[in-house]
Amino acid sequence: MAAEYAIPPNLVEAFRSGIQLLDEWKWGGQEPKVLLEGREHTIGYIADFVSIFNDPMPEDICARLFEVAGFGTILTDRTFAAGGELLGILYTELASRHAIPRH
Repeated sequence: MAAEYAIPPNLVEAFRSGIQLLDEWKWGGQEPKVLLEGREHTIGYIADFVSIFNDPMPEDICARLFEVAGFGTILTDRTFAAGGELLGILYTELASRHAIPRH
């Protein structure tokens, strides 16, 4: 279900941060947390939250997400809904490799 309102700028920044943190987490270490409104959240939480918004992703965020996802990644569209879904999939795959439950 699409959100009735535009995605808040602080959520856009949390999503951007989540992509970067996921990329860094590939190399090991403890699961990083994303800061949103003064609280720490999992990357999976941010991905789920973002996925309710159908706003188009800025090109730099989309490009970075594709880069982190790997060669050949395709999105049906370039909205935050699609980007959130992809980030959630990447998070789940990486968390399972680290044996961490989602959320």
